[in-house]
Amino acid sequence: MRICLSLLTLFLLATSPAIAGSDHCGKSLQSISSLQIQEARKYVYFLIGAPNAGKGTAGKPLAKTLQLPYVSTGDILRGIIASGSALGQKIAPIIASGQNISTDDLKPILNEWINSQNPSLGFVMDGSPRKLIEALALEEIIQQAGYKGIRAIYFKVSSPAVLERAAGRVICSAKSCGQSFHRSFIPPAQQGICDLCNSPLIRRSDDQSKEIVLNRTRTFETDTIPVIEYFRSKGLLFELNTEQSPNEVLKDLFGIAFQ
Repeated sequence: MRICLSLLTLFLLATSPAIAGSDHCGKSLQSISSLQIQEARKYVYFLIGAPNAGKGTAGKPLAKTLQLPYVSTGDILRGIIASGSALGQKIAPIIASGQNISTDDLKPILNEWINSQNPSLGFVMDGSPRKLIEALALEEIIQQAGYKGIRAIYFKVSSPAVLERAAGRVICSAKSCGQSFHRSFIPPAQQGICDLCNSPLIRRSDDQSKEIVLNRTRTFETDTIPVIEYFRSKGLLFELNTEQSPNEVLKDLFGIAFQ
């Protein structure tokens, strides 16, 4: 099934209460049955990949178009750090070094968020699970809460591409938005301003050091590859080539959701 979805179209769809618009791409979406849309909205989507693999850039349009909650583990943790709480002070140096925090610290945070949602609909989770023990814990939480099922999507990207993307990535400073852009690949219409909400764009602190980016990549290879293999063994893994154009990535991602 071929789905015509440009990045601009997805942004328009994401901010519209209707799933399909009136243009050519909207008509392609209208060709998808209501049953396919309803089924797609019941799943939990785990977006798994190395840093700068494009999880947020593609995941937010997916969540908005399906009208599903979107949660970024990284955003939650950065918020906790910014709060100055005891937990924030504990995890700040771990995050700054490019390491993953312990599952004991992360599990109650994710458990609280998941159990605050409506299990009749799924959600999109960006950046978790990052460890096998975390995957097992999340799987148990999701099953107990009564969600339909899991689709784990592996955002594949090479190490050179990770560094190139980190060097040019900027994100929306508004916590309610947080959309990602890239100065070369996905530039904003107005330099320094978010296309979606007109807030200033900023650099993420963990993108500004090459060593931190490399350390995060090594951590991904050590901690998260076993998660990918686990979901693959259960038939729940979908692979996404994120070194294609942004439009192709989005088209393939929606192909997974609407299969």
